[in-house]
Amino acid sequence: MDASPSSAPFSIVAPQDLLIPVVVASPHSGTMYPDRFLRLSRLDLATLRRSEDAHVDVIVADVPTLGAPLLRAHFPRVYCDVNRAAWELDPGMFRESLPSFALTTTDKIRSGLGMIPRVAASGRGIYREQLPLVEAHIRIAQCWQPYHTALDTLLERARARFGFTILLDIHSMPRLPHRDTADIVLGDARGQSASPALMALLENEFRMRGYSVARNTPYAGGYATRHHGRPKERRHAIQIEMRRALYMDETTLEPHKGIERLRNDMRVVVARLASVLPSLRDEMGLQEYDSSSYRHLSGHSRPGLSGERQVMSTSPKEKAAELAAAHGAEAATIARRHYETALEEQEIGQQGYWLDVIEHLKGLA
Repeated sequence: MDASPSSAPFSIVAPQDLLIPVVVASPHSGTMYPDRFLRLSRLDLATLRRSEDAHVDVIVADVPTLGAPLLRAHFPRVYCDVNRAAWELDPGMFRESLPSFALTTTDKIRSGLGMIPRVAASGRGIYREQLPLVEAHIRIAQCWQPYHTALDTLLERARARFGFTILLDIHSMPRLPHRDTADIVLGDARGQSASPALMALLENEFRMRGYSVARNTPYAGGYATRHHGRPKERRHAIQIEMRRALYMDETTLEPHKGIERLRNDMRVVVARLASVLPSLRDEMGLQEYDSSSYRHLSGHSRPGLSGERQVMSTSPKEKAAELAAAHGAEAATIARRHYETALEEQEIGQQGYWLDVIEHLKGLA
């Protein structure tokens, strides 16, 4: 997990072809801890790692097969939190004075969670002593700025191709003391960073797959959601928080079998989102945009949301029952072949449809 500060701060898993106007980011799953940082810290690596959104990059690893890029930070959030403004810093952490434009009185600063966090997830202080101000300059120049430049480039590339773009900023959330949280928390900066139609669609899709869903509580979205989500400029951003207990042991950070379900469901939700985007033109304020550049997205869409189209003649559940009755134990193999064909032909809507069929077949087994 060791890395020098000059190591690549992030990676982009690019699709073979840009097929959907979605960019997925995993900003807090990085595990490359610079040696210098570890020497500055009073905490051991195991304690520092409890601040990670561990394995989130694995959960969203299949998104590029749908035609969307995936941006993964390599550095850990306790070293540089890109979900904060660059100069959102606690002045008490530094030997020298911060620049006059620094944000020093935000709620996150008061909680010890600035761009350079003062405390780890345990609530314990990270550093042995005050830092030289050059540390802030280094982390902004080597991690924060390159990450956001890359993210902005990906979003602009998608907007140029499709006329609009959607950032899905993916996180995981720990168990909170004295508070029950939903399985999934969707954040749109309390209605400011994304179209309500997108929020409704995502909430519906997660609920349809058995998850409890909340909006903006306790997480409404951080810097990335608020900065990159500008619906009037046809840039939408939604933060998705997943309850860690769904997929891993929060003490050991080891994933359990739930990670495969969540990984599959995330792939299907993104595919479903892409497949129904053409039907959301009016609700997203895209009336003036020619949708020909994303007609390939059309396919089966789940009934129940305003404006969706029913392209397939049967629902995934009905198709699963039909295949099971006709082919018995071979039904899953047949459905898998259809899914693989949809992958080869880059039919996003069909991919989501056949993944749903496969899931329903598991329930019939």
